[in-house]
Amino acid sequence: MVTRKRWMNLKSCTRNRSRVCLVIVTVISVYWVLTVLFPRGRFIKWKSLELPPRDTSVKHFVKGRDGEIYMYSAWGSSSGQPEGGAGAANDSYPLGDAVEIVVTTLDKSRVSYDCCVLYQNLEMVYVISARVYFRYYVTKMKLKDRFKEYFEPTFYVARQFSCRAPVLTEGVAPSRVTLTSKGQCSTDLKDYLPVQYPKRHRGQLALCAKIAHSGGLDPIKVIEWFELQKILGVDKILIYDMGNPASLNRLFEHYQRQGILDRQPYELPGEPKGRSLQEPLKRTRQFIQDETMAVLECRQRMAGYDYVISHDVDEMIVPRQEVTLKQFLQDKRKQHPQSAGFYFFTQFFLTTWEPTNPEENLMVKRYRKATPPRWECYKYVYLPSRVYTSLTHEFFPKSYYTGTILTPEEATLHHYRACPFDTWGTCTVYAQTDDVMKRYVDLDERVRRVREVTST
Repeated sequence: MVTRKRWMNLKSCTRNRSRVCLVIVTVISVYWVLTVLFPRGRFIKWKSLELPPRDTSVKHFVKGRDGEIYMYSAWGSSSGQPEGGAGAANDSYPLGDAVEIVVTTLDKSRVSYDCCVLYQNLEMVYVISARVYFRYYVTKMKLKDRFKEYFEPTFYVARQFSCRAPVLTEGVAPSRVTLTSKGQCSTDLKDYLPVQYPKRHRGQLALCAKIAHSGGLDPIKVIEWFELQKILGVDKILIYDMGNPASLNRLFEHYQRQGILDRQPYELPGEPKGRSLQEPLKRTRQFIQDETMAVLECRQRMAGYDYVISHDVDEMIVPRQEVTLKQFLQDKRKQHPQSAGFYFFTQFFLTTWEPTNPEENLMVKRYRKATPPRWECYKYVYLPSRVYTSLTHEFFPKSYYTGTILTPEEATLHHYRACPFDTWGTCTVYAQTDDVMKRYVDLDERVRRVREVTST
């Protein structure tokens, strides 16, 4: 039998253990908040010293000095930056007391990193814990496979890290950054990415067209696509170039000279070497990560634009009313003041079917037979100032903002492609005739002129 005195002792002991547990939990919580949510950095003396190269086969990424990580770009912005920025069109965003640098990578190490930040004088390096800004999780994996992948990684993950660094006196901002998993910052400048800062392009519309590679793009169709985007009001098109034939390079150079195309070099670093984005590899885990990295990077690179479209070079967003896409988006923004972006239903114009108007010269006018608008392979336009990041078919709004699904009566995504037999099984589906593209009467002449200039 438990005596009253012993019972009181047991209760006192239990209370004491509870207090100890509470103290431990409190200490851990405070430590987590201070180190993870509000990490503190430190300045260390730095001296440039060239080191042996890590991976000489890589041209457009920087290989981490102490891990299986390939860094593509670093973009900085003020954490207190107001929506829309400040200053006139094409001005840089003003910087406050600190800068958030987002480093976009393909990472196989699955470890924590420190940021090593250099300034223009290269005398001191600022070291602070890197925060995971975003990573693309593979959801279609069994739980045991996820555990195995964590401890024995087999593929590179599209992953972004955030480095928060101070702006020094007289507005001196960070100029270079790298990531390290061992707390020792490299002394070799070649291991650092330049920190870039987005320019402000007030009222402008950009398009992220992902990766162009030697995958069978038809140059004439590419011209149609570019010229139609110009008619729709697109100001800048970003393409990641992974090697293309001379016929396409001539077109890209033509549109670069016009100022509408931003062509960034791209490659697939690491293992397996020589992998590609060809159709047979489309369902592999590495393919998805390789493609997603460009989508993540686009959000940072195009941060200065008011609107950003994300779709491929066989797709276009067409308003049902005869207005430019830019004007359409400006109107929808007024109608939906809390929206971070807009999603669109898709109409598939299947080139597997016989053309409805074979006498036409252009693909978008020859093929007018389309599926009804489907909520499948949908795409979007987002407002970078209101969006954290994005994936191929989804964007992630910041707090207080939402995504808006627009009706097919307002606008649809036109997708021109062959029948996707691997997913549909058959293309004997209900179809309808859509004549909306015949409104672009000057498109034929625009395409003819470009073909003449580029010898296409």
